[in-house]
Amino acid sequence: MRKIKFRAWDDDAEKMVYSPCGNGERDYYIGWNGDDGTWSMMYDHRGKYNCLDNLMQYTGIDAENGREIYEGDIVETLDHSESAEVIFLDGAFMLKFICDDSTGELPNYLVRILGNIYENPNLPAELERADMEERYRYLLGRLNIKGDMDEQATIAGNVRRIGKELGYDKAKVQQDIQAEYNKLK
Repeated sequence: MRKIKFRAWDDDAEKMVYSPCGNGERDYYIGWNGDDGTWSMMYDHRGKYNCLDNLMQYTGIDAENGREIYEGDIVETLDHSESAEVIFLDGAFMLKFICDDSTGELPNYLVRILGNIYENPNLPAELERADMEERYRYLLGRLNIKGDMDEQATIAGNVRRIGKELGYDKAKVQQDIQAEYNKLK
């Protein structure tokens, strides 16, 4: 049986808090928030109850280095080197892959934690951009392999499309394509 644990991001304290915990200034616990009908991480601060609504549950699975995996973690699969966010969907902990929004069941992957969506809010966008840059380089490399002209035109079109998504100048993209074609001569 897995342990039931939670955490939440405390915007005021600018830190991740785990329940149950207490640090003297704030004692955090899980409670029913009757205002909006959800479970929340709460704390009593000088007689005033405050709710942290971004509750994340422990998956019961540890990463390859022994760190506990929670919803909201950004992970990298060790077998495919894909980046994903840990989510809870349809009664199961899943990976939502950053490159294409597809999903896979978390227990089927060995992962390494890269960060989380609260402490590293720009990480998903940075990983998506790195993935696009890698695809751009891969497709450029495919242009210097002799093949069908229609296939080469399709690859060049994909390079142009990805280059545009990355914000590359059209002239730079065309220069990269031409440099790969020149390697065939």
